[in-house]
Amino acid sequence: MRAAYADGFKPLRLGRGNAGPNLKTSALEAVSIMHQSRASCKVVNGVPHGLVLQCFTPLDEPYLHIRVHGLWRICVPQFPEFLTHVLHSHHDHVTAGHRGQKKTFASLSKHYYWPGMRAYTTAYVESCTHCRASKSINQKPAGLLQQLLIPSRRWAHVSLDFITDLPLTTRGHDSILVMVDSLSKMAHFVPAKKSFTAADTVELLADRLIRYHGFPEVLISDRDPRFQSDLWNQLCSRFNIKRCMSSSYHPQSDGQTERMNRTLEQMLRTYIRSDEREWERLLPALELAYNTTSHSSTELSPFEIMTGENPLTAAELDIVGALAPTLTPPMTKLFRQLCDRAQSHILKAKWQQKYYADTKRRAVEYAVGDKVWLSSKHLPPFNSCPKLEPRYRGPFEVLERIGTVAYRLALPPAY
Repeated sequence: MRAAYADGFKPLRLGRGNAGPNLKTSALEAVSIMHQSRASCKVVNGVPHGLVLQCFTPLDEPYLHIRVHGLWRICVPQFPEFLTHVLHSHHDHVTAGHRGQKKTFASLSKHYYWPGMRAYTTAYVESCTHCRASKSINQKPAGLLQQLLIPSRRWAHVSLDFITDLPLTTRGHDSILVMVDSLSKMAHFVPAKKSFTAADTVELLADRLIRYHGFPEVLISDRDPRFQSDLWNQLCSRFNIKRCMSSSYHPQSDGQTERMNRTLEQMLRTYIRSDEREWERLLPALELAYNTTSHSSTELSPFEIMTGENPLTAAELDIVGALAPTLTPPMTKLFRQLCDRAQSHILKAKWQQKYYADTKRRAVEYAVGDKVWLSSKHLPPFNSCPKLEPRYRGPFEVLERIGTVAYRLALPPAY
């Protein structure tokens, strides 16, 4: 500090004849005193209580002080290397704890003052790489909701996804292949096996999709190995089907089936009671309930868009008095409950999804050449303890913008 004062703040030595250490003066009076004492000192403006100059001589060396809200503070010379040293001791040092902007500024302001101290502190803390790598970001996730293109015809754009790891049924199924039409929102729930290969998946597609709706123009899916196989590529190339796959660890790109999966899982949890393996028996009724429920985005049910009207369901039929021998009152009651409760859950889930998608995101854009931080959630760990793992790594350079909210980064080969 002493060396910095030689070229920064020249100390103003005040004798007792100049009112001693309790002298209070305005900025103009301070300038006058500085000129009279022939001291070259920078004038500090904008302090609520004016300037206070004090002779501070712990080693018989004077320093320029200022008194704000009753506390004396050392006026720090405005040299980057000196300011960095002061900030390092109040932010980076192990006893400082890498605190945030407000707490670092509060610690500094107890002892020091210089013009623009708050802005300088904010910039310093924001540029701290250790804080960026280790701390959580208390901001909305980057990237607003991206709307998919509206198809030109029904079943032209189809979303595919698997729900896996379900209880094994008596028919040997432990998964569900969900197929959703992007225009009508109609869905098909097909029992499947987690062990199905790409060839098995193609057979399901031919039997449950192409058989009833023809060939789609676009297939939207995640990066499941079955959807990236050579056989799948040949199928799409042979019939001129465009593939749209979501980014790794970003299922929102295939948000339609992801939302459908959550809705279906919620309905299954609602109706599964004693035997978890009965989920396959419920699929036809749940598919009917979903496809006869008005969709929040179309305000029509999938059946109304496909055929112009809803089919009759148990809710519209009064058949209790004339039952076939195999159709018992409990079964009628079950289908009625399925329709009523499924419609309620579907509507609730869809309105919640719409609300959260619009309110919990923020718009952000990066340019090629920008440096960004990458979440370490899906990267190889540095430490054996997850709690001590850095939350972000980088910064990495943006190489290319892919689409609207996806970017290609210059990552190390190990990633």
